[in-house]
Amino acid sequence: MDNNNNIKISSDNNELLSLLTELRQQQADLRKQLIGEEEQLNQIAQRLWLQQEHERAQLSRELHDGLGQVLTSLKTQLQHLNSNEPLRESLIETATLAVDSARDIARMLHPTILSDLGLSAAVSWLARQLLEPAGITYQVNVELPERLSKDLELFVFRLLQEICVNTVKHAHAKTMQVIIQRQAGGIQVVVADDGIGFEVSSHSGLGLHSLADRCRAFGAELDMRSAPEQGTEYYIRIPGEGHSV
Repeated sequence: MDNNNNIKISSDNNELLSLLTELRQQQADLRKQLIGEEEQLNQIAQRLWLQQEHERAQLSRELHDGLGQVLTSLKTQLQHLNSNEPLRESLIETATLAVDSARDIARMLHPTILSDLGLSAAVSWLARQLLEPAGITYQVNVELPERLSKDLELFVFRLLQEICVNTVKHAHAKTMQVIIQRQAGGIQVVVADDGIGFEVSSHSGLGLHSLADRCRAFGAELDMRSAPEQGTEYYIRIPGEGHSV
């Protein structure tokens, strides 16, 4: 009788172990499937983002070549007017502001300075455009021995643009520091400001969500550190070499 019970218990244990093994395998398969689907979604998000950048570039060219040339022509014609000198000077000044504004918008849509002069010059220009008018002093250190790939430079530029806009709108900061450097296995971007800070766990602003989504699409790690009246620090680590070819 005991032998029969032992055989039954042994059989039950074997069935249980077999069931547990099957469940573990199913969990592993599901996990693998979820990882694969997440990678596919990130690739789709990255392609959509790059397509958006191509469309921005086209709009920038149309703005620069179309509206920019019309305004420049208007400015030139105004300079040849002889009557009513005060009105002439006022119109020329207005046309000049319009030309400069069109150029700035075109550069923001697609920063040609990035492809022409590189990341350091582009980030410094971005800081002048966004931080200086807000009274924020800044320091930019780009410590890279070589150019990054075109897409990676554009990705970093847009991240910094998003952070600068958030800082100007919400941080009430006086200073900001930007460091971009190569580390083993990737690129690290560090941004720190001395603003009013916030509780990271309870903050759900659209700008921060956009920043996190963009990092996720490119496989970058985002770490935000902040507290009320303690400023904000952004640490972004981008894997891979990212050399320009």
